[in-house]
Amino acid sequence: MTLAERLTEFAARLEFDDLPSEVVAGVRLRALDILGIALASSTSELAPSVLGALEGWGVGACSVVGSSLTAAPRLPRSPTTPWRTGSTSTTRTPFRSRTRPR
Repeated sequence: MTLAERLTEFAARLEFDDLPSEVVAGVRLRALDILGIALASSTSELAPSVLGALEGWGVGACSVVGSSLTAAPRLPRSPTTPWRTGSTSTTRTPFRSRTRPR
């Protein structure tokens, strides 16, 4: 049995009540943290650019926190994003880092 199959089997059998209370509390805290970050960043100077990019992806079923937009759940396929086209490149983002050279 492969690791992926073992993980799938584990996840399929997992019940919420099997989770340790510390794990549930930690996930709840992190979810609230993510929501707070999303709300705070919705008024940042970068927000209009990000919202403009999301509008370009098209309407979808995902709510965009801090706006009335909805967006598609995935990035659109593009020949400029190698990680979406099946390339074996380890590059995980089409954007260049501004903090470290490549």
